[in-house]
Amino acid sequence: AGPRPKMKQCRGTLPMMGLMGCLAMTAHGFTPAMPLALRRATGAVQSPVRARARCEAKRGMLGVRCQGDSTTPHKSESVTGKGTRVCIVGGGFGGLYTALQLAQLLPLQSEGERAKITLVDSGERFVFLPMLYELVTGELKDWEVAPVFTDLLEGTPIEFVHGTTSGLDLSTRCLKVDLAAVAGGGTTEVHYDKLVLATGVSALMPPEAEAVDALPFMRAEDAKELRARLGQLRFKAARRKDERRLAGKPERPSIAIVGGGYSGVELACSLAESVGTWADVKLFHRGEQIMPGAARFNRITSYQELQRRGVKLSTSTSVSEIKEGSLTVTTKGANSSTVEPFDILVWTAGTGSNELAKMAGMATNSAGKIPVDAFLRVRDHDGVYSLGDTAECFDALGDKMAPNAQVAVQQSQTLAWNIHSDITNGVPVKFRYQNLGEMVTMGRYAASVSSDVFGLGASGPVGSALRRATYLLRMPNNRHRAQVAASWISRLPNDIADLLSASARGNAR
Repeated sequence: AGPRPKMKQCRGTLPMMGLMGCLAMTAHGFTPAMPLALRRATGAVQSPVRARARCEAKRGMLGVRCQGDSTTPHKSESVTGKGTRVCIVGGGFGGLYTALQLAQLLPLQSEGERAKITLVDSGERFVFLPMLYELVTGELKDWEVAPVFTDLLEGTPIEFVHGTTSGLDLSTRCLKVDLAAVAGGGTTEVHYDKLVLATGVSALMPPEAEAVDALPFMRAEDAKELRARLGQLRFKAARRKDERRLAGKPERPSIAIVGGGYSGVELACSLAESVGTWADVKLFHRGEQIMPGAARFNRITSYQELQRRGVKLSTSTSVSEIKEGSLTVTTKGANSSTVEPFDILVWTAGTGSNELAKMAGMATNSAGKIPVDAFLRVRDHDGVYSLGDTAECFDALGDKMAPNAQVAVQQSQTLAWNIHSDITNGVPVKFRYQNLGEMVTMGRYAASVSSDVFGLGASGPVGSALRRATYLLRMPNNRHRAQVAASWISRLPNDIADLLSASARGNAR
């Protein structure tokens, strides 16, 4: 892994807080080259129209609406009467943040054309994916990482439909949704004038992995299921050491993770710290390097943390066979395969695109993504847009966009403005991405943060604090941000005590 990289000092006059502020602004769609009108619309510059809208919201004139009668076609109505029906499918970073950004632009639209925003998602919760690891280890509470949509959308004109999209007719501009049981069940139709596809990607596991009940790691439900299995495994491990020995199994149980991308590495580090005293963690990666797209500083730090936490890392290793309780793996250049036992298998290698595009007969690339232009418009389909992991996007400079939250959040600002421009006959803007840096968690009080823009590299507790503060500022709205901040502050004395205790134990060793 090489020598431990030293923390860089910020070059020039930009302090470390500048990175936090810029990353936080990115969460709300702010970019350095933003038009003045958009800055006014999104709140970077206060406008009289926006001030009046805020006063109206405080008086309760704007309220969240939920799914309609499941027995009749869905009618997108709002307090403003007739308007442009905007349907956003998918409530991840791209979909939710586009809806929130567009809602902030409503005061700039006339009442006759004002957008009526409908958000459709199969889950009842928005998942802040970069912090899903803390949900497994119990560092954070469910509502902090995965707040329910109805809470987030309260006080906005956004209507939420909780259900799974089962059909899309582009010719009639109609979306068919099977409502969730908790939303009343049945089927409804959402008619739209503008459609945003932000369904993201789904976990892609081979049938053999599904047969042995392997877990993906993409949803809040996956994190909670993994947490439950770890609790059961620990209870059994403490009581059945002799049974495991007689059965030819290692005395210590093991958790196997397949896939050495960001998710696999961050999960391995988090689990190793959480279960390292009673279980082994193994990480298998087909490529030669883990996190091949990561910044060099973060990748080197990741190697060091994996080694320090005792994770068994196998690179250039492919899984050739999966059986109940064991993996057969083959390492490149080796003459034979080895059998690796496991008690819990987590599969983070590979993702599959959503089937909605295929359902509608839309063109996709070889990876199942929808090609869009620099304005985030789907080619050959008027009034249809896509962003985030769902889209194959090249920005204004011709750079291909990676599937991550930072890209989706920045795209949401551009897309909201372009939809607003289409409604008001304004001027759309091309999406231009600015890579502000990346953050990788390494466990409870450790993270790696790297930013070429700010000349910054931070690791350990400093990196962890910077990561946590930045993600706090990236939360969807002020109310949730304040609630999470209050919760974290209440636990801060205990966290500091735990950190000092851990440091003391580490120095003693």
